[in-house]
Amino acid sequence: MTKAIAIIFFLLLPVSAYADVQVNATGSCAMWLKAGKNKVFRQIQEAFVLGLLDGLSLGNNKNFWVTSEGELKVNQALSWVDRYCREKPSEHTITGVQQLFESRAEIAD
Repeated sequence: MTKAIAIIFFLLLPVSAYADVQVNATGSCAMWLKAGKNKVFRQIQEAFVLGLLDGLSLGNNKNFWVTSEGELKVNQALSWVDRYCREKPSEHTITGVQQLFESRAEIAD
């Protein structure tokens, strides 16, 4: 019985650890929208978003840019983030990017 409880405990550890993931990305949608007025800052924000999308793809072993829905262009992804941030300026950019990723990502073959 004790052995079974120990096994269940260890099987649940990765789930608990995943729930406590901390990230350093603290940019808000308000910052994203402000960045549009400064070319250099905008490029930095865009690079962050694109890197995050690629990182989510690699980390989850899922295709994002090319799926059964077709190919998504970089400017389309950035436009999606623009719309999200205009609708929710107090949200974190990372939240919108994750929603975009989850809306179209597919398990890689």
